[in-house]
Amino acid sequence: MINILDIVGTSIWNVIAALSILLSIPQLGVLIRAIRNKRQKKILVLLFLIFLLDLMIFISIIDCSLQARPDLIKLEPTSYELLLSGTPWIVYASMEAVMVICLIFSLRATKRYPETHLTQEAIKETVNLLPMAICISDTVGTVLLVNPKMNELSKALFGSLLTDSVIFWQKIQKNYSVQEGVYPVAMSDGRVWLFSRDKIHDDDNVYYQIMAYDITEQYRITDELSQKNKQLKNVQLRMKSVSAKEFSLVAAREIMNARVTVHNQLGNVLLTGKYYLDHMEDMNEAELLNLLTYSNNFFIMEAEEPDDMADELNLAIHMARRIGVDVDITGDLPSSATARRLIAQAVEQCASNAVRHADADKLMLCCALSPDICHVTITNNGIPPASTIRESGGLASLRQSIEDAGGKMRIISQPEFRLELEISR
Repeated sequence: MINILDIVGTSIWNVIAALSILLSIPQLGVLIRAIRNKRQKKILVLLFLIFLLDLMIFISIIDCSLQARPDLIKLEPTSYELLLSGTPWIVYASMEAVMVICLIFSLRATKRYPETHLTQEAIKETVNLLPMAICISDTVGTVLLVNPKMNELSKALFGSLLTDSVIFWQKIQKNYSVQEGVYPVAMSDGRVWLFSRDKIHDDDNVYYQIMAYDITEQYRITDELSQKNKQLKNVQLRMKSVSAKEFSLVAAREIMNARVTVHNQLGNVLLTGKYYLDHMEDMNEAELLNLLTYSNNFFIMEAEEPDDMADELNLAIHMARRIGVDVDITGDLPSSATARRLIAQAVEQCASNAVRHADADKLMLCCALSPDICHVTITNNGIPPASTIRESGGLASLRQSIEDAGGKMRIISQPEFRLELEISR
């Protein structure tokens, strides 16, 4: 059979020599990758033996080449070299074929290993893809792991990559305010990152972990809530102010109502007395005595209304008659207590003014009811006003009461006095 030494320089020799070189380099790479991935020991031993065998074939090829050139080496070949040079070339070719098959399986296994196992490359790639920024270092600041996001933030904040975690953290502490142990940092692009540092204990080793989270949206919401809280506080202060004013307004309204009541009661007494003085023949001493007794008790807050006068409108009509003014009613009167109270106040004012200013002895009250509004018109049979009526005293109080209840009031002076009211039913 033809040994390996006989084919030195031929095309077959060149193929075998090239394969020995080309197979050694990737096989070494597969071995290194397996060591970095911390593969099982038996896998590492097998890959090492394959690489060692391929290396031995390469050395044997080189040795045979040297033996074929005795002009380069003049030493006598050893028995081992004679054994190699006497080996049939087909053995070398077969071994190279086996190495090719082994390399194919090794490359395939190396490629598939990260898909089913957690490797250092997978960890690094995962850390690089994290949306958060992370840096792990030892206690003196030497960076062991840092992802691109942390380097990007470091360069944006301080103009350089993160190479010393201790210096980096000192800059964070110096330039930004701490809030509950963490540091919110606003970037120039408007985003806000939250930096924190923790200790990691691994057996007897201690590491520092610096992390940064993008809290732009949370910060915006927090700021918005803070602004709304300020607005709510302002609203609360205004509500307190309004409540205080409302209390004052209620007190003022009660005082005004009391004054109006006293004014009306005293006016009715005086007008009744004047009427009886002018019409002595119509005097009813018993009724006048009862009126005076009721008025005196009213002023000392001990008055009790008669049962038949419990309704304010009936009481107003009765008081108008006492001062010599009859009330002629047209239409249906409302049943609402509020509406009747307001009409009663209008009757009292119109009756008093009719006696004082118009020398009238009759009021004409026309009431028309709609689903929501009560339309009231009051006129008298007295002397028409000489000029436009100026609202003061009782009429001003009447307007205030009507408008406070959501109604409307209108006074017409010419050609005759006319009071128009719109009151909610």
